[in-house]
Amino acid sequence: MPKSRILVVIFGLALLPLNSLASSGTGVPVPDAIVQILRQTNVNVNDLKSEDISGSFEAFPVKLSSTGAAGVVVVGTSESGFCGATGNCSFWVFMSTASGYRLVLDAGLAQSWRLVWSKNAQSADIQTQTHGSATETDYVLYRYSGTRYRPIRCWRELYAGLDGQGNKVTFDPPMTVATECVDTWGSFRK
Repeated sequence: MPKSRILVVIFGLALLPLNSLASSGTGVPVPDAIVQILRQTNVNVNDLKSEDISGSFEAFPVKLSSTGAAGVVVVGTSESGFCGATGNCSFWVFMSTASGYRLVLDAGLAQSWRLVWSKNAQSADIQTQTHGSATETDYVLYRYSGTRYRPIRCWRELYAGLDGQGNKVTFDPPMTVATECVDTWGSFRK
């Protein structure tokens, strides 16, 4: 039976469901042209044998703009060395162009992701979620700048912490705290 998908619209934003990275199993093989770009830009990918590529990554075709610009999200799989112990996996987005694919987002690691469509937006924003610990989750919202995706909003959800007397408390609902956005572009590449 196919998985059901729910589209949520909040304050003019169309939020697609978060896509889990490490265990989705719904991706397609990574196009050879993208593998070549990854080999040129990432030392860990360059070290992989060709037969190991298909088990190390999944690709997810996506629509990145209102005009139909195609893209491909590429993520590490849980069976590869491209995911950490907390389930965060390597995460890249490529845009299809007339001359091939172009890397437009190198987010480092993420546990899940979704496209976010703002009212009247020309391009989809991309939201990633990174699992930091049992008590916190980090989120980054990326917006396309015309050449690549850049972080525009970052926040952390805290599920537990300490009160003023040092006692452990649980936050229900989670406490949301704005965090500084760090542009990781290039820091995960050769």
